Amino acid sequence: MPQEAFDLVNDVRNRSLVVSGGTATNTLIEYTAASFTTKQELIDAILLERRVELAFEGDRFHTLHRRGLAIRTLLPDDNRITFPIPQQELDANPQMVQNPGY
Repeated sequence: MPQEAFDLVNDVRNRSLVVSGGTATNTLIEYTAASFTTKQELIDAILLERRVELAFEGDRFHTLHRRGLAIRTLLPDDNRITFPIPQQELDANPQMVQNPGY
């Protein structure tokens, strides 16, 4: 696994970790190559950091959908996850077909 991946995740952790009084702490856990035994563990750690970093910004749904992960109890291929095509777009192109479930 490339060192650049660890450096980037650690940069995000270091930048956002501030204790009261505005002073950054050096006691955080930094990722190294020894922190992960598989590629999937590194991906999971990156997704966790992304989840924390983007909390309350409305990105979680799109991240889960893009990665093909379940959203609550809905599987990635569930019709309720795919958005409808706007009627205006359907009217403009008669060859276009509405997404299933709408």
